[in-house]
Amino acid sequence: EPWGYTPLECLARGVAAVTSDLSGFGDYLKHVPIGDEDHGAFSVERYNKSFDESATDLANILFNFITRTPRMRIDMRNKSEDLSESFDWKNLYAFYLEAYNA
Repeated sequence: EPWGYTPLECLARGVAAVTSDLSGFGDYLKHVPIGDEDHGAFSVERYNKSFDESATDLANILFNFITRTPRMRIDMRNKSEDLSESFDWKNLYAFYLEAYNA
């Protein structure tokens, strides 16, 4: 799927998610201030990097995640749930309708 709903589903449940900028959601995260690592939304750059560079970035994301304190992970979980509200159907419906009617 071009947008990639799986990371959103994870965030809605308070679970951190890693995606790449090859998906619509991963690309979107690179361009908005609300999606960041403190919110549990991680996006690996793939467009402008080699496979090895992207793999190293992914390894760093995972390492940084597992070295967070329990308090930091709880805070991330809460922020991820808050972030997911931005993508609630009540906020996105108008955009889907506009695209459909275009």
